Formats: sequence, C-alpha cells, structure tokens
Amino acid sequence: MSIGLGIFLSALIFAMVGLYLTTRDRWDWFHISRWVAIGCGLLVGLGAIGLAATWGYQKIANLPTRQTTYADLTLGMTMDEVRYVRGDPEFVVKTYVTRGLTAEEFLNAVQVDDLKHDNDMKTYLTWGFPEKQQPWIVVSFDRRTKTLRNIWCFTGIDNIGNSNACPPLDGVRVGTSEEALVERLGEPSNQSIYGGDKTIDYNQYGLWFLLVRKRVIWMGIEG
Repeated sequence: MSIGLGIFLSALIFAMVGLYLTTRDRWDWFHISRWVAIGCGLLVGLGAIGLAATWGYQKIANLPTRQTTYADLTLGMTMDEVRYVRGDPEFVVKTYVTRGLTAEEFLNAVQVDDLKHDNDMKTYLTWGFPEKQQPWIVVSFDRRTKTLRNIWCFTGIDNIGNSNACPPLDGVRVGTSEEALVERLGEPSNQSIYGGDKTIDYNQYGLWFLLVRKRVIWMGIEG
C-alpha cells in the first residue's frame, strides 16, 4: 500500500467515525449500514460478473478458427487478384503442388522473366513470391477453376530462431515448439515423420505445419 492510499483510507475511516458520533442520536444507523452492505454486495457481484464475462470473451476470442486468409491472400482468389495483391511471382511451377516443393519441382521451376508472354504465367498452377528475411510465399491454384487453393510460407533452417521469418498463423510462428503448437491448437488430425521432418495437419482449421528439430519451420493454409 502506498503512503498516499494509506492517508486517504485513514481519513475516510476517521470521517465515518466522526459522522457516526455526531449523528447517532438522530439517524437510523442500523438501516443505513444494512443498505450500505447491500450496495457493496451488489457492486462486488456486478464486478465479479463483469470479470467473468471478460474472461469468457477472451477465451472464446482466442479459440482457434478455420483460416482462409494468410500473407494478405485469401483462398478462392483468382490469379489476377493474387497478382494485384502481391505482384508478379518470381518463379512458377507447371504442376499443382500439394505440399511443399520437392527438389525436382524446384529444379523444374521457371523464372517469370523467362516467359515469352504475360498470359503464359496463367498456365502454371504454382507460383512463388520472395519475401523479406529469405522466406518464400508459395501458392497453388485449383486445376479446374484456377482459383487460389493453398498458401504456404517456406523458410530455411537458418531462420528457425527468427519468429518473424513468416507471417504468424493463428498464433503460431516460425520457431514455435511442437508442445506449444499442440497446446494452442489441440491434437492434430494427422501427423507423420519422414526423414528429419514432421508434418502436422489440422484439417478442421485448414492448417498445415512442417517441423524440424521439434520446431515449426514451414506453415500454411489449405483449402
């Protein structure tokens, strides 16, 4: 307790005692004290209800939800809308990439500057955009509708300690531990280990993560 608060409370107590002594023969202090107690109880009750409501709202607001937007892009966008938001990609891949880029797909990537015509870009279903701090935003489009189907952020193992390497995804960042990931999103829909990598899916939220050394290194949303 600070000195100022102590002085204020002491003065308040003395004032109440003085008021009682000077008015006890004229005022019905029994009824006054009862109504004061009722009023204090109501204030305490309303305060408790307010705190409970605030806590409940924060819990609900922080619950994981299905993600449809990532890195300023939204699933269902057309190719032209993606170009409007992020500009032209740096490279494109002919195939429809479903989960990351394999070494073969990366070697078969075509630099956009090497395309003969601007419309040639639309014949490729996977596009890659460079980001700051060395990650890549990679997107793929539906074969039939040519609308945005998947959005991922890929970064190198050297960035595993850089939580800002990729945009955060539902509270998860690059470098988030597997334990913290499960604590945040619950038990995965699917998980598998191949080589030194582990993939974790949350189908109910449309989320996908790749972990190395028990930490998130790649992430994305999938339609």
